[in-house]
Amino acid sequence: MRIRRRFLKRSLVLLAGLIALGYLSSLLSIGQCEAVVGKRIASAIGQRNVRVLPRTSTYVEGRLKRAGFVTRRCGENEDCFPWVEMAGLPTLRPCTVAVTWGCVAEPLGGAGGRTTFFCVFGYVVQISEEIDWMA
Repeated sequence: MRIRRRFLKRSLVLLAGLIALGYLSSLLSIGQCEAVVGKRIASAIGQRNVRVLPRTSTYVEGRLKRAGFVTRRCGENEDCFPWVEMAGLPTLRPCTVAVTWGCVAEPLGGAGGRTTFFCVFGYVVQISEEIDWMA
């Protein structure tokens, strides 16, 4: 009986430790995941000099800069092409990061979606991609 309890306690502590390491791995891998999405967007639109929409937060603009983009904010009544956005916070689960993104290279030419990665301390592998909209 005591052996079972001891085994159960150790198993639960081990499981909790693995989950905590998984979350830490996700946090440390966010930048690498955003860089992968950034490279794909830059390849699709053909450049890294992009604009951000007028109401885009400075946090989102910082994420784009970390992903390798040179950003310039659009004016209210200005043609704003190409524009890029990585919206919201990445969704975190143990060893998993999801990046929500959108880009428009020209009028009626863009896409947006969510790309999910499996991450182990900076090593990232794409596991899914959902395209939410396409123009």
